[in-house]
Amino acid sequence: MSKLSPKEQLEIKIKTHRQLMYVGVFSITMMFGGFSSAYIVSKADITWVKIFPPMAFYISSIIIVLSSITYYLAVKFLKKGKKSIGTVMVFLTLILGLSFSYYQVKGWSYLRDRGSFFGGNNNIRFAVDSKLNEYGTDYIVVQNGNELNYFEGEFYDVRDKTYSSPVKKVNLDTSNSSSSFFFLLTGLHFIHLLAGLISLVVVFTKSFRGKYSKEDHVGVKVSAIYWHFLDFLWLYLLGLLYFIG
Repeated sequence: MSKLSPKEQLEIKIKTHRQLMYVGVFSITMMFGGFSSAYIVSKADITWVKIFPPMAFYISSIIIVLSSITYYLAVKFLKKGKKSIGTVMVFLTLILGLSFSYYQVKGWSYLRDRGSFFGGNNNIRFAVDSKLNEYGTDYIVVQNGNELNYFEGEFYDVRDKTYSSPVKKVNLDTSNSSSSFFFLLTGLHFIHLLAGLISLVVVFTKSFRGKYSKEDHVGVKVSAIYWHFLDFLWLYLLGLLYFIG
């Protein structure tokens, strides 16, 4: 049996790593697809609190898109053998990834301060009683598919422009499941992002030590695939949270 040449060994390595990454990406996609479906189905509840994503999440979105650009450039430069500038691009991607994490935490803090929680002590009353949030800007209440206005302690159908007939069936102690889904979806993405940050640290360390070359840069390419996936996944989640609420 003939021994495999270095080129053949490299080709096998590339195929194996890519296939494993694609399997992982597919599994994560299926998981988020399941939670997204549950989130959409839950909106059919009689009373639903639509939470608007905080500004910090939009800032983090810009940051993670920029990080995908820098990682793309990192791969491009390392493939051309430009190790120094490739390493700089990897480092910039890592910094942007950490910045994304900072704004994620900031966004969660904003939501908690305004009466949105994961799990227990999570109902409409907490949102309404919070003195830090603003109805119509941070959240709205939807009942039976109809958006409600909140005026002087009463809820009104959005079509009731004169606030003449308050809606009496809004139970402030109703569980606010939308808030739990908000934290669940963004929290799961953050956990997977931590794995991406770890891979970035590994890639940066190897790149700094000159481990990648024109011929062999499998690690950085596989890591980049995962990072770009996290970018698209986040943009999908933000769109889901904004439009479904």
